[in-house]
Amino acid sequence: MSQTSLTESSSGEPRQAFDNTTTLRLNSPYLAVEPSQGNKQSFALQGRYVYKTTATSITPTYHVSTRNTQTGNPWQLQICRLLPNDARRLSAASSSGAPEPFVKYDDDLTIYSGEKIHIPISLGTKPLLVVRGQKQGTVQGSVLMEKSSKSYKFFHMIPIRRAATQAEEERMQALMHKRGYRDSDDWKKKLLLTVQEGPDKASKELLWIDEDGKVAATEKDGNLEFMDEIDTKKRDFIVVCWACKNFVLST
Repeated sequence: MSQTSLTESSSGEPRQAFDNTTTLRLNSPYLAVEPSQGNKQSFALQGRYVYKTTATSITPTYHVSTRNTQTGNPWQLQICRLLPNDARRLSAASSSGAPEPFVKYDDDLTIYSGEKIHIPISLGTKPLLVVRGQKQGTVQGSVLMEKSSKSYKFFHMIPIRRAATQAEEERMQALMHKRGYRDSDDWKKKLLLTVQEGPDKASKELLWIDEDGKVAATEKDGNLEFMDEIDTKKRDFIVVCWACKNFVLST
């Protein structure tokens, strides 16, 4: 798979971003999930669905679909919110022990997609994934996941707009001739999320830190848990980045 382009999938200026590894098995059966304690919300990927658990309920919330290359290698993950009727059907089946009903993935409902980036050799940080918002209200443009020795970071890639003048073109050409091309010539990187080990390394807990430097969620044993109430759009984005990260690392 060649390197994925960062070209925006939607027109216009990108919107302001809202102010160890789970194996992705799409054919695995539903497994019982323990309810979360208190007001916490926990998310777990099981089969083709992401389940939300609270102290009182376990609810299928997101639908996941993957696409392969012509040679059969997974390269793209799509995710959408389940429609209420489909969520009720799945919940009823799991509660009664009945076979899981088939729910066809609807491409028109996709809120985000994530695509692998294949770069054989990289010095320093290595880009592994690009996430793109597909609906109004999502982070628009491209979000790049980069891997370093100690963390994963998600950057909003914002194109730099320059005056389309001959003088500006000559200035940029002279600059690139002097020191070579850099991503920063065309893109501004805004850090949205950082994923890193927690203080207790033995616990293998990962912290999901937002753009304000606050821990928005924790990841452990295949579960993503939000400690406090969180805006739905921001929660969607973090859940998508979590699912896409694990998709890339497990395939």
